Amino acid sequence: MENTDKVLAELIGKALSGMDGLIGFGKDQLPAVIEQLMLWQLWVNGLVFILFLTLTLLAGYLWKKATESDIYNEPLVYLLLFGAVCALGFVSLRCVFTVVQITVAPKIWLIEYAASLIK
Repeated sequence: MENTDKVLAELIGKALSGMDGLIGFGKDQLPAVIEQLMLWQLWVNGLVFILFLTLTLLAGYLWKKATESDIYNEPLVYLLLFGAVCALGFVSLRCVFTVVQITVAPKIWLIEYAASLIK
């Protein structure tokens, strides 16, 4: 029975020391992981901004051509194009604000991002 207790105590000790090593490794890697997360979000939001800005400009160009040519007599076409320009422009602005926030105030962005994960 004493032998079993010793073996069990050794196993528990090894498990706890392994956990301490894992926690230490996590603490060492946390700044690099946060930096990579912020860089990833910066690039994703930047590329989405470029995509939606291009789509906004395209919708605006189509709206301009539609009004100049007077081909479309339906007000619904103009309403749809206006709605597309507004919606795409809103998404573009949201992405550019995120990029600016990550660049200018990364700690605030990180706090807001962590809070959004908790919700």
